[in-house]
Amino acid sequence: QVEQASNRLDLAVIDQQFADQFLFADPNGTRVVEKQKFLAFLPQRQEFFKSIGHQSTKVLALDETKLDVQYTMVKAHFVMQFKKASGEIVEVKVDSTYFLFMKGDTPKIIMHMEHEDLKEAMQARGLLPADQ
Repeated sequence: QVEQASNRLDLAVIDQQFADQFLFADPNGTRVVEKQKFLAFLPQRQEFFKSIGHQSTKVLALDETKLDVQYTMVKAHFVMQFKKASGEIVEVKVDSTYFLFMKGDTPKIIMHMEHEDLKEAMQARGLLPADQ
């Protein structure tokens, strides 16, 4: 579902996956995110990715660690495929870790951790100029 919701920007599915508030962490720090603001931001994020040639995102693997009855940690390994203006295909492998609250009908993401700064990752792979 993560892969399909991401590629199609299925906001209804994404809405079900996240808690009303969740913690977002990356190499720059942490912050509490309101789900509705996050959902409102996602179309802009998708347009940005399209503007730099995003073709698809695939889940390569999910490594699940049950922490206790209520919480599970999932490390997700993704590959994002981009097509540069030159026609060159660039694959960007990124990892994210999710902490899920497992009570109720649907697990809810309560923390989303990016292991790299996405802007820096795109610059390092030549998808964005270094000064952007």
